[in-house]
Amino acid sequence: NRPGGYIIPPSVEIAWDEDTTGKETFVAPYLGTFVKIADEAPLIEKFTVGNSYKAIITIKKTYSDGSNETVQNQIDLRYEGDFWMGRYLSTDGDSIIIGVTADSITIDGLTFTKGLWVSVLEEVK
Repeated sequence: NRPGGYIIPPSVEIAWDEDTTGKETFVAPYLGTFVKIADEAPLIEKFTVGNSYKAIITIKKTYSDGSNETVQNQIDLRYEGDFWMGRYLSTDGDSIIIGVTADSITIDGLTFTKGLWVSVLEEVK
């Protein structure tokens, strides 16, 4: 029995059609190609009782045979002040989402400008 009830972490919804045309990208060794899918990352205020958040990412995939599929995943996000990040296991493998709320930030030697970034791993054939 908890006084005041249970805390529900804040959440954000992200949608992407996997189109990389005209988008800023860079290749990160072992992490795939990062694609900037939005110029602004959804602002997540630091929660007073912790730094855990949820995101729902919806990816609309179009395959070479013309078929389509919509995949939805829930991701646990870690809040680090000027950015938040999370990993999820997509149907194509492990991927990473990074939201940068500052002008730019360097994470593990990789510089991300302000915006919403998704890693894209090449499907092994």
